[in-house]
Amino acid sequence: MLTSSNPPARQHTTTSATTDPDQVLQDWELFLGDAELEVRVLYRERAHLVAALTAHPGVRSVVRTVDPDATLPTCTTVVYFDTAEGQLSWHIADADLDLVAHVPAVDPADPRAQWDGHTTAEKYRRLRNLNERAASARR
Repeated sequence: MLTSSNPPARQHTTTSATTDPDQVLQDWELFLGDAELEVRVLYRERAHLVAALTAHPGVRSVVRTVDPDATLPTCTTVVYFDTAEGQLSWHIADADLDLVAHVPAVDPADPRAQWDGHTTAEKYRRLRNLNERAASARR
């Protein structure tokens, strides 16, 4: 749903109708800069949700650690949740660590910081089940 606080993604428009390679390159650099900013905003929003999940009643424990195998150099922290439905985990951008500063930091060798092999689909199935449990408990 689009609201004034949730505007639609910007459309790429060129600054001129030219075939000049330098101008075309400049136009694309501007467009990609906008796209990178939008991705950054989305990751920040996701990090807020991960931080909120730390207070979920179905979370038994939560820790954060450095991922020595991280594929993105600016996204090296993983937050691991132990829940009744199984483990959930998300990488957090270094720029968003302020949102999870309250989560205990542990050594990567800590047993609570060991990935259980879940897929993204499995993670979100577990999260859905966890939320259904919490909603049922409130009724």
